[in-house]
Amino acid sequence: MAGCSVQARPFTAQEASDAALAVCNLGLENWIPETTLPDDFLVGHDLISVFQVGWTVLHDEVVNDVAEQLIGILAHLRCEDHDIQTGLDTLRIEMARHWRAGEPWRARERWT
Repeated sequence: MAGCSVQARPFTAQEASDAALAVCNLGLENWIPETTLPDDFLVGHDLISVFQVGWTVLHDEVVNDVAEQLIGILAHLRCEDHDIQTGLDTLRIEMARHWRAGEPWRARERWT
């Protein structure tokens, strides 16, 4: 979580811990959908694997879906101000390019 940020600042130690725990919880909730895990599940599984499952769910079902929706919205958004419209079009193009590569967050510099 050292590489993550919130509001353009690095996570605090507590925020990083909370985020890692939330990703692990997401991993546990999605380990095998529709299945209740046994109480001793973590005895035979490491937290890294649990975290990786949660991170994959977060990436695939949240980040990529939100980026796809935003690209669609930007495609239909119109502004009379030429400079603003050019910026929106550029953002949409950049976001779509990075979204296809599986890294939509790389377009965030266009937001500023």
